[in-house]
Amino acid sequence: MLGVRRTRIVFFLTFLIGCLLWIVFYLHVPQNQSGTNLTETPFRLPDWLNNTNALTTNKGFCSSTRQSASSYVVDDTGTYCPRTALLNSGCCPTPVAPDHADTAIIVRRFVCDSCNQTRENCCQIYEHCVSCCMNRQHIHLWREALLQASELPAQRHLLLADGLFQYCQAKCRTSSQSVLHENTYRDAEHRYCFGLYLTSPGP
Repeated sequence: MLGVRRTRIVFFLTFLIGCLLWIVFYLHVPQNQSGTNLTETPFRLPDWLNNTNALTTNKGFCSSTRQSASSYVVDDTGTYCPRTALLNSGCCPTPVAPDHADTAIIVRRFVCDSCNQTRENCCQIYEHCVSCCMNRQHIHLWREALLQASELPAQRHLLLADGLFQYCQAKCRTSSQSVLHENTYRDAEHRYCFGLYLTSPGP
């Protein structure tokens, strides 16, 4: 009789412990794992993109491009000028109106002279690419490219940029965007691109 009672007690305790373990496990499993409609955290655009008025404002000092050995540079206001014309502040001189001095030819803002008008917006000259990219008229393109970068591992480095100038420099560097095959460019003359990344090889 005592043995039967002891067996029942053991069985009851085992059942009770099993129920408690199941309840604990159920409470700790995220509820969205049990369904098929998983909600992903939406990608958040960088803060600098929301303050477009300050993106190309001269702060009294500037950074400038350093990638190539070109005799021209672009500062972080999008101004293009000879390297020798840089001021002590690191900024290019203020652009002069076209109907004034000859310096208007060499000190300009948002230069797109060597850039094409394709979806990729590729340029022959790196400094033109950076300068053209910084024009506020491309704000819709910045947004699209950053959203695209959030989905493409090869473009994720763009999300690390802490401002428009840094973003355009990174975007314009020769990358797989302008390369068709390992050592072949899509367009040998337009190697620097700030447009959308081509996900398919294309012609």
